[in-house]
Amino acid sequence: MGWSCSAEADKVMRHITQECLKQTGQQNVYKEGGHIYMWEIDAVEHDDGSIRGHSYRFNANGSVTKAGAFKISGDGKKITGFGKLALSQGPVTPKIKKEQFKLQKYQ
Repeated sequence: MGWSCSAEADKVMRHITQECLKQTGQQNVYKEGGHIYMWEIDAVEHDDGSIRGHSYRFNANGSVTKAGAFKISGDGKKITGFGKLALSQGPVTPKIKKEQFKLQKYQ
């Protein structure tokens, strides 16, 4: 069974995917603060139309460690996670102020 999200959240996710492709040539891998990360969407439908998932940091030995979670709000105006990648501006993403961005890390 599939899942869906709002059109606004999907536009933001497409922009993030394009930024990843520009950075690394892979649709779900990006560089941030000297590290390389990958993200995966939780294939669960949320009533608010949001997209949620987790990011993983690549280790020197090639393994990955869970690094945090991300969420794109249903209206596409608030993004948590993705580091500076979330602050990048594109034709379909809203202008996001730095104070709206909050990185969520696992302890």
